[in-house]
Amino acid sequence: SQIINYEKSEIVFSFNTCHHLMHNISAFLGVTESIDSSKYLGLPSIIGKRNKVVFSFRKDRLWNRINHRTSKHLSKASKEIFVKFVAQSIPVYCMSVYLLLSSIQDGLQKMMNSFWWGSNKQQRKDINWFNWDKMTMKKEFGDLDFKHLHASNLATLGKQGWRMMIKHDTKVAKVFKAKYFPSADFLDAQLVHNPSFIWCSIHVSWVVVKEGLQ
Repeated sequence: SQIINYEKSEIVFSFNTCHHLMHNISAFLGVTESIDSSKYLGLPSIIGKRNKVVFSFRKDRLWNRINHRTSKHLSKASKEIFVKFVAQSIPVYCMSVYLLLSSIQDGLQKMMNSFWWGSNKQQRKDINWFNWDKMTMKKEFGDLDFKHLHASNLATLGKQGWRMMIKHDTKVAKVFKAKYFPSADFLDAQLVHNPSFIWCSIHVSWVVVKEGLQ
């Protein structure tokens, strides 16, 4: 059976919670209060309204991998493998929970596109002959079959919505249903007042889930 690790557990309070009540609840549960900078499994615990700043760390991580000395001297075949199995996998886990901003997705795709068309020569400005949308087409159509990040983002979020529909007994499904659609199912759920960023992200994928139903 699964056991809660209280040393890794944290609790988040709203800003209007008094300090005395926060202290009592934390002491009763045996967990510490979370801070804005904390992360869980590599993802930020608190999103807030600064979405662009919070998710910029994915761009920084991709930039570091692309500019690593071992990545600058790859052949075209090796670059294709690097983009598909390394660069594109960096935001996957994050996209399974959050809907990334279009500016973040565009920035990631532009970096991968520039890496693909870039040469190994120093001090040379290379030309991106095709945009990323063109390069995401299937290989049978003459293209490279790279991932379109927005489509992948919706697909991974759709899996979360699908699990809420078919696995009603899971804790995450019970929590989201009790808070956001207590008298309906996932496909009929609405965005209530002041929803969490995770629920907003998953709710966007209901179109994908509905179109995939048989």
